[in-house]
Amino acid sequence: MKPTAKQIAEIAVDSAFELLEANGMTDQAGDLPELLCEAAKKRGETITAIITTPTGDSGPLKEKIRAELAKKYGKPIRVLERKDEALLGGAVVEYGDERVDVSVRYALDKAKTELSTTHDS
Repeated sequence: MKPTAKQIAEIAVDSAFELLEANGMTDQAGDLPELLCEAAKKRGETITAIITTPTGDSGPLKEKIRAELAKKYGKPIRVLERKDEALLGGAVVEYGDERVDVSVRYALDKAKTELSTTHDS
């Protein structure tokens, strides 16, 4: 039979108390509820990264991005993939407030802007 979340929590608390006792730290047992809550919250924080490609399949790029963001932020990373045929090639990666655009569409738009700008010599 599969344990419930409550049963797992009770086991975790028992283990935490045993560790405090084994390390002579029973005087800190009163801090345990707050510390456990903080640790659970931190563990549950997940960063969502969205990879947009022309096909909606970023292939091996997906795992590379997940690994790099996990390394950078030290948190679990959830990767979603989206399709946007207007990109032509490349990808756009968004996470948090960040946006990294390495798409062909972006490069073409940037080149068009630079070429259409009049430069005075």
